[in-house]
Amino acid sequence: MATLNETRTYRKIDRTLHGDTTYLRGMGEHGNVFSFAIGTPENPRGKELSPEENAKRMAEFTETLRRNRLHYYKTKGKYEGVKENSLFIANVNLKQCEYWFGPERYNQNAFIFGTINPETHEVNYSYYEQNHGKFEKSEEKTTVIKTDDADNFSNIAGYKFRIPFFEEALADVSNSLEEDYGWNPEYKNYSFEFINRGDTIPNLWRFACTHFLTEEQELERLKRLGLVSQDAKTLSEAKGSLREEIISLSKN
Repeated sequence: MATLNETRTYRKIDRTLHGDTTYLRGMGEHGNVFSFAIGTPENPRGKELSPEENAKRMAEFTETLRRNRLHYYKTKGKYEGVKENSLFIANVNLKQCEYWFGPERYNQNAFIFGTINPETHEVNYSYYEQNHGKFEKSEEKTTVIKTDDADNFSNIAGYKFRIPFFEEALADVSNSLEEDYGWNPEYKNYSFEFINRGDTIPNLWRFACTHFLTEEQELERLKRLGLVSQDAKTLSEAKGSLREEIISLSKN
């Protein structure tokens, strides 16, 4: 059974993610919410650390937030089968996020930054991805989806949600692959290392768990699309990649 505090937190997060700016009213230093971020200090650049190392990084980060008088909620999630702890931080600004999640501090692949228009109550969710030490906005969304899925979600006090970044692009690629190759469970032998490079976007794992190609099939597909040389013998020789194709589609 949820405690009263958890129930209140659930309602606060629900209202904020849907554009209500007032949920922190009356809480001393913290006024209405006009911006927020979702990010983690754990597992830098996707490199899994020990529970002790992650706990130390989280403790340091939450202390930093307290010193900066920033209100936060602990967030749990699961992404492509991997559990992750992160934070929902109210009224943080973009420069703070770029510094804290950048290479000088916690060195993350990405973070989510949200803004709320106080007049229209529209929420803009932006996905910022680290590229060569700097963060670039990869995609924007204006909707959040409440979910009961067992994977690919964030959870704050029982409120489970996801923001549908890159899903249209992934669907386009998935449909194209299905037309070309059909579906075969054996595609799960696809090379994860090729997809999951240090700078990859997390949503690619959703794609990788849906449609898999063998290296030979992926190389054939890239040749047919003219993305690699017809002389390429192995996937490692190919200059194009599925990752670049998905990111390109997501920006169209």
